[in-house]
Amino acid sequence: MNSGLYCQPVEHLGSECQPGGCEFFPTEERKTARGGRLDLPFATSHTWGKLKSSREIDLDVGIVLVSNWTGAGRGRKSVMTTNGKRALIVVDVQNDFCPGGALAVAFGDEVVAPLNQLTREFLARGEPVFKSRDWHPRQTKHFAERGGTWPVHCVQNTKGAEFHPDLIDEIHIRTISKGLGDKDCYSAFDETDLDLQLRRLGVEEVWVGGLATDYCVKSTVLDALRKGYKVKALEDAMRAADVNPGDGERAIEEMRRAGAEMVNSRADSLVATDARHPERDDPDPISEAYKGGIDLTLIRERLRMTVDQRLERLMSLQKFAEELREAGKRASHS
Repeated sequence: MNSGLYCQPVEHLGSECQPGGCEFFPTEERKTARGGRLDLPFATSHTWGKLKSSREIDLDVGIVLVSNWTGAGRGRKSVMTTNGKRALIVVDVQNDFCPGGALAVAFGDEVVAPLNQLTREFLARGEPVFKSRDWHPRQTKHFAERGGTWPVHCVQNTKGAEFHPDLIDEIHIRTISKGLGDKDCYSAFDETDLDLQLRRLGVEEVWVGGLATDYCVKSTVLDALRKGYKVKALEDAMRAADVNPGDGERAIEEMRRAGAEMVNSRADSLVATDARHPERDDPDPISEAYKGGIDLTLIRERLRMTVDQRLERLMSLQKFAEELREAGKRASHS
């Protein structure tokens, strides 16, 4: 998705502005104000840059905003935010798969607490979170009554199909619905756009937990590996149906052999993960130099925005860009 916006030369907008002093840095390569294009990939968090005019611009992750147009900021580049490289996939934590449900997994509700903790951590870092769900029509060959394997469960718009009531529900969490037809769709990738969304977000690694270990979790993990993602399977945040005794253990071993890393959500939290990635302990000095100018209150407010509000902000940005263009034209003719 591309905004079609272009930043024009603005050297005459203020006495301290210099030719080429306004630069946008797309995700892959830097392009200067003279023809630099602003790309807007799908994402869940924002970064802000303040211009000399005190205007504020907020854009999705992957966009880097312009340097301060002040004498003190001259010669520095803008704060750069990178695409979120990880995503959390919460698989089918629905009422019908939890104790008391139509197809209950023993102790299935125990996955809620660790998944909620990880959800908070991912969202706090602006990394995407997906919740998949079985979303079956009432009549489907997936059910035993029509020749399938399973009793009726997770029928669209029923209590059983709802997510567990204690599972975090947040506007920035994306829902993936599967099993809308007759096919047995165990994986969150089956007949969904999950892979497309992950690639648009620049995700390279997925963390997977939920229900049930030996069916939908396993299928999601194996599909993610086949599609080229690095996978961490959250061993303490999944529970097995164990239709046949030992199915859960065998599923874990199959995921491990396929290349998934079996981790514990507490020991392998995002904080612990950072310690294993030295590059994250050595922050970019340019980014660090601008951290003091970021208003975290504004960031939190933007993260609570609805889709309509975000679109409104982007339209405001487009209007601002047009104002810059017009100002540049007027200045060049004066």
